[in-house]
Amino acid sequence: MILIDTKESTQFTPPWEVNDNGSLKRGASVFYLRAGSMIERSQMEAELSGIYRAGTVYQFELIAAIRSGVETLLAGDPQLDHILTICDAEAQGEAEGLSEDDKRLLVETRKILSQHWPDYIDLLAQSERRRQIAPLVALRRFCTGIEAPGVEFKLGRDGLVSDETLAPLDPMVLTVAGGRAFNLQYPASTEKNSQSPSKSANGRATSRSGGGSKAGGSLPGKRGAKTPASRSRSGSGQSSTSGSSQSDTATR
Repeated sequence: MILIDTKESTQFTPPWEVNDNGSLKRGASVFYLRAGSMIERSQMEAELSGIYRAGTVYQFELIAAIRSGVETLLAGDPQLDHILTICDAEAQGEAEGLSEDDKRLLVETRKILSQHWPDYIDLLAQSERRRQIAPLVALRRFCTGIEAPGVEFKLGRDGLVSDETLAPLDPMVLTVAGGRAFNLQYPASTEKNSQSPSKSANGRATSRSGGGSKAGGSLPGKRGAKTPASRSRSGSGQSSTSGSSQSDTATR
C-alpha cells in the first residue's frame, strides 16, 4: 500500500539544472509540489476533459478507430483482412514479429488514417491537447511554491497558481515540472505526462466526428480506389477516466 500525504510538499528541480554533485546550478528553478486528494485529482481530470477536451485517450479507442477506418477505406479490397491482421498484431504488442514490408504498411496506414479518418484524427488531436495542457493544469493546482529568478509566487482568484507567476519560466521547465506534479497524483502508475494509457479492450468504432465526410482517402494497396461517399456507423460516447499508465510526460 502506498501512503500519500496530500499536504506535504516535495522539492523538484529539472535534472539539467542540477550539477553532478547534487548541487543546483546558478539560476535553477525549485518547485514545491504536493499530491492532491482523490477529489482534487478528479477535479483536475474534469477540467482537462471538460474545459480543454483533453481527457484520457484509451488504447481501445485508438484500436477501434483504426479498425473502423481501415474497414471503411478498404471496403471490398483484397488486402483488407491482411491489414486488419497486422493492425491487430500491433495492438497486441506483436509488431516486432512483423515483416519489414508489413511494418511499412502499418506506418502508411496510420498516415492515411491521420489525414482522412475523422475518428482517428479526433483522438490524435485530443491526445496532443492532453500532452500539452495536462502538465500546466497539474502545476497550477498542485504547486505550493517556486524559487526561481524573476518569479514572485502568487495565487489567482481561482486559488490556483497565477499565470503571472509562471510566465517568466522557460516552457520546457514548466512542462517537466508540470509532468512531475501530474505524476504525483498517480503514485501507483507508470504514467508520465504525455501519452495515453495502454488499456486494451475489444470494441467497435465510436463515432467522434462532429462533421465532415469520411471520404477522401485511400490506403496502401487500394490500387487507387477511393473511400465510399458515406457509411452508416453507430456512435457512442467517449470513455472517461481519472488515471492509468502513460509513458511520457502527462496525458493520462
